[in-house]
Amino acid sequence: SEAFDSVLGNTASCHRACQLTYPLHTYPKGCKPFLVPPQEEELYACQRGCRLFSICQFVDDGADLNRTKQECDS
Repeated sequence: SEAFDSVLGNTASCHRACQLTYPLHTYPKGCKPFLVPPQEEELYACQRGCRLFSICQFVDDGADLNRTKQECDS
């Protein structure tokens, strides 16, 4: 996956938005052992969405990505 990073573009600003939306330090600790805390799952899902969005922009099949983003934000 790292081989495609230069082709797909920089997702740092998207990752920052994820970290601002799902800041791990504000969540209470105390989860069950061996389970990923829900807040980490949300952050990682957001970050995976950044990568998916960059792939969609790279492919650019003509779909209205701004509308897709608006639907995700709503």
